[in-house]
Amino acid sequence: MVNPMMRSSPTRLMGLQSGMDTESIIQATLRMHQFRIDNQLRNRRLIEWRQQTHNGIRDEIQSLRQTYLSNLGSKTMMNRNTFNATSATVTGKNAAAVSVRTITGANPGSIRINQVVSLASGANVTSANRISANGQGFSTNTRLDNMNLAGSQIDWNQDPENRFAAVGDSLVTEKAVRDAAWNDASTTVSIGGVSDIVIGKRDDEGYYTFTTGEGANRVSGRFKFDDEGKLDASDIEYNVNLMTDSDVDPEARKLAVGQALAELNENEENIRLGNNNLNYFQTATIASDDGLIEIRRRDGADALDVQFEGRNLDFYAESNITINGKEITIKSNMTINQMLTHVNKELEGTGLTMKYEGFADRFSIESTQRGGDVEITTSGHLLDMFGVGIGATRSDGSQAEMIVTINGKTETIFSDTNVFNMGDAIITANFVTEAADEPINVTLARDASKAVDAIKDFIDSYNSIIKRLEGLLNERKTGNEASYKPLTDEEKSGMTEKQIEEWEAIAKKGIMRGDQGIQNLVSSLRRSFFETIEGTGMSASQLGLTTGSHFDGTGGQIMINEERLRAALEEDPDRVADVFIKIDSSSGTAQGVGLLHKIDGIMRDYVNTSQSTSIKNLEESLKRTNEQIARMEQRMFAEEDKLYRQFAAMETALARLQQQGDWFGAML
Repeated sequence: MVNPMMRSSPTRLMGLQSGMDTESIIQATLRMHQFRIDNQLRNRRLIEWRQQTHNGIRDEIQSLRQTYLSNLGSKTMMNRNTFNATSATVTGKNAAAVSVRTITGANPGSIRINQVVSLASGANVTSANRISANGQGFSTNTRLDNMNLAGSQIDWNQDPENRFAAVGDSLVTEKAVRDAAWNDASTTVSIGGVSDIVIGKRDDEGYYTFTTGEGANRVSGRFKFDDEGKLDASDIEYNVNLMTDSDVDPEARKLAVGQALAELNENEENIRLGNNNLNYFQTATIASDDGLIEIRRRDGADALDVQFEGRNLDFYAESNITINGKEITIKSNMTINQMLTHVNKELEGTGLTMKYEGFADRFSIESTQRGGDVEITTSGHLLDMFGVGIGATRSDGSQAEMIVTINGKTETIFSDTNVFNMGDAIITANFVTEAADEPINVTLARDASKAVDAIKDFIDSYNSIIKRLEGLLNERKTGNEASYKPLTDEEKSGMTEKQIEEWEAIAKKGIMRGDQGIQNLVSSLRRSFFETIEGTGMSASQLGLTTGSHFDGTGGQIMINEERLRAALEEDPDRVADVFIKIDSSSGTAQGVGLLHKIDGIMRDYVNTSQSTSIKNLEESLKRTNEQIARMEQRMFAEEDKLYRQFAAMETALARLQQQGDWFGAML
């Protein structure tokens, strides 16, 4: 490697007088320096690979400990109930009437369910009959004031003082609109690029007047439609005198207005084609919460056919309902869906919900709380019309009831939720049975399968780590692979990514072979399965958990004899639990002495002590290697600079000698 900062030119140099290739000579001289530096770079890469391997081992061990050896782990093995599982068997003609779930640590036993007398239900109020006039039900988008009910109709308040419409964010009363003073009729259209053309009513000659613009730009005149109801833009009379002093060309202005008016032929919003009737509007100013506002209506229309900012005002009345003491205001212009959303929002926290079932054509108010002592009270004319007021079908809720026999004792039990906690089992009632039906028998028995599966799952994860560790300890290069060493950047530059990946996979082989820390970890873990657990007189190997063979490379992995493990669990699950997670309190301080506590301690010590020492040593080695590389590069750069100076001095001396020879030749 040549430092480009230490020489005058990176190009190949030829001696000016000597004719020697000084660049090649210098590079050949420095080749041994570069060879030593490359060896140190390869050594540094090996150290980095070892660091990465140690970090990967640490992460796998920590993951195993957090998952299985922590009380909060997702698959924790540190709970005694893991080794003492119980399952329930339900038999009988009506076995489906109940669902049974055993609790953790349940004891074997039996329960006889003589009868499921009733299920828990929430209080509810329901329409006794279909409420629509045709019995077909309503769409939830139907407005309340448009509902055609089977009985009497909803008595919405008709007093103009108590009927309102929204005008922006304000409200106006129907009375204020009815009493408004309306201005003369006219219509204003925006067409053809000319806005606000005000058109007056037709006179006796059949002409309509029009006006647009202000001041000098004001244009006025009159026009009329032909017998076909069409307006001819060429047949318009203009009042040109009002256009004097305007900066706008009068003829261009007239043409634009004429074209705009001609579009009335196609503008169905402002003209009724065929009878030449334009739609005129009257305007009025009324008071609102936010001050005076202008509204308008079509000429000759009812006072309530009113618009504000192009939208019709929607007048509505209000009615109050009360559900369990909660008073709620309902508006007549709500749809059924809007009303339900509003009511249920108001009922939040009460446990009540109002619904409409279109297929059944009925309203209902239900409690989400099951069991007795729940009552729903309703009042209000609107609820009466919907069938959930006076004359509704009511239920104040009920408890679930079962008759059971346990240990020869028969008793009746109740639940507000259809779920009965029987101590060792949780029983859910699904449907009611008859007293004459045969009993339902629930049998609780030990279920070693759950414990076996949990132990196997842990051992599989444990073996996965051990297999990797044993592979690292025993891995070695073959004779042909011995020459594969970490690549330098210069070597990588001539290879593809795949070639580099394949090369480095071989170069990494054996870098952890015989690592003392890993070897001690595997050996300690292996011994823990043969050690007798204090206070139990048993070891894990006696339960059917034995290690593999050193001859096939599985010496640290655990083999499970399922028959022996299952038999031990069925015979005495508590003793098996002691082997795995026994706590010794004889010294006054709780201390874990079970197998899993030992495994956790060995792994923790390795991560915190042995591996930490290895990583620290690698970091120190990496630091020393980097310092060595820096020193070697400095020496090489100094040698390179020295050689360039020496060759430059030689060439200078040769040049002077040449000059002297030339001078002597000239003298002779």
